[in-house]
Amino acid sequence: MPRGNMRRVVVASSLGNALEMYDFTVYSFFAVIIGQLFFPSDSPLASLMMSLVTFALGFVVRPLGRY
Repeated sequence: MPRGNMRRVVVASSLGNALEMYDFTVYSFFAVIIGQLFFPSDSPLASLMMSLVTFALGFVVRPLGRY
């Protein structure tokens, strides 16, 4: 692979990974609010736990995106 193409691949991969990590970071900061809005429950702890399980599933499924 030519040197210019390798650099382009590395930059594109790094940028994609950084954007994905930004998405996960924003979700983690707003997990409490997302839990209240999308997982209404009598218990705030249950809403938060469902929100965090959804967050964790994103990390579990992430490696499957390469296939």
